[in-house]
Amino acid sequence: MLTFNPSIDNAQYLRDYPMPLEVPEDNISYDSIAINLPLGYKVEFKPDDVMLENEFGKYNYRIEEKNDKLIYRRYFEMNKGEIPLEKFQAFRSFINSVAKTDRERIILRN
Repeated sequence: MLTFNPSIDNAQYLRDYPMPLEVPEDNISYDSIAINLPLGYKVEFKPDDVMLENEFGKYNYRIEEKNDKLIYRRYFEMNKGEIPLEKFQAFRSFINSVAKTDRERIILRN
């Protein structure tokens, strides 16, 4: 059995310390990796696709099985702006959903 995480750039969890925040600039990151499956190995588990979009940004995470390859794609966009105290929990939920998905592992078995 092999397990691994394909993410290059893992988002950090946001602790529950409610306060106004500022995202100083728009930020976009995109990762795409093709992974050759080792001879004789099959995918036992891969994370579900995730698509999030709200006023704070967009996040798309997808792993596609194609022949003897896995194709991993991750798109994360953070919108510039101020997050007032009353929107802190919604922002935290968005960021922590991204961070959790970024840590998902793929399991291969031969």
